[in-house]
Amino acid sequence: SFIGNSRAIGLIGAMEFSADPDSRSKFDPAHKIAAQAVVHIQEQGVILRALPGDIIGICPPLVISDTELDDMFSRIETALKGFEIRAAELR
Repeated sequence: SFIGNSRAIGLIGAMEFSADPDSRSKFDPAHKIAAQAVVHIQEQGVILRALPGDIIGICPPLVISDTELDDMFSRIETALKGFEIRAAELR
C-alpha cells in the first residue's frame, strides 16, 4: 500500500515508496521512509540500501540461487508488512 513503483533489470532492482501509490505522491522527505524500511528489512537478515527519493536498491550477488532469491523476497515482504503501519502513520 506504500510502494508506488518497482523496477528491475537483471538482478538489479528498486522499490520506490509513495504516500499514495495511485498518484505516486511522495512522503515528506524528512521522514526518510526508505531508511526506516531498510532497518526493518535488515532485521529480517537482508542487506539493502536506501537511496535518495525514498527508494530502496536491491542488488543481490550474481551467484544467488533461485531458492535464495525466493527467501530474500519473502523476508523483504515480511519486513514491509510489518512496516506498513508505520508508513500509514506518516502519510
